[in-house]
Amino acid sequence: MPGSSCAMILDLMRKLAKLQTEEACIDIFLEFFVLLSRPGLIVFLPFYGQVPGTLKTQGADMPLNNTRIIERLCNFQEDYSWTTSEKGFTLSIFHLGEKVGVVEVNDLSIPEQKNHYLDMALSIRDVIGLSIANSRIFQDLKQAQNYLYEEKSRFMAAINAASDAIITIKQDGTISFWNDLWGDHRSGGHPGGGAKGWIWYVDEVGLIVL
Repeated sequence: MPGSSCAMILDLMRKLAKLQTEEACIDIFLEFFVLLSRPGLIVFLPFYGQVPGTLKTQGADMPLNNTRIIERLCNFQEDYSWTTSEKGFTLSIFHLGEKVGVVEVNDLSIPEQKNHYLDMALSIRDVIGLSIANSRIFQDLKQAQNYLYEEKSRFMAAINAASDAIITIKQDGTISFWNDLWGDHRSGGHPGGGAKGWIWYVDEVGLIVL
């Protein structure tokens, strides 16, 4: 493998190793194929289980029949194959045995080197599949984090809107949380004051001894 090709693969792996969105990941490896083989057209169709995602294209000089392309890639069940023009290849991308997408590289600038380009694509396919899977996990975690933050915000709004003072007391008597009404009461009516970290004592019936 030429040194320039090795350098491109190493650069691709460095970029794909970063946590990023799936769209950014796809853009990176499509750019790699563009720089590697200068194809006239490259398309990628992601899969989420059996459901296809949004078609991504690069290099088209004229309007494409996306519906036909999506149908063709959805029906592609092989590991890889040459395109009908014999000037490119179609390649399934997997992660842990699950298809995460299909990429088609067509109208190679040097069709005579298509075997070389395919070999390089096969050598990095697992890395691409892993990167796509990781980006999806990262996105799921971000969505879960945002959901928890929104739920916490709604909970805090409800607690602070309560007409009663609410506090949370640890077993050692330390106040670990209070709502706005309790904070205003303890600070003499000045919002923002309070007793977090102060130690209070709880009698046998659970009443706070002030």
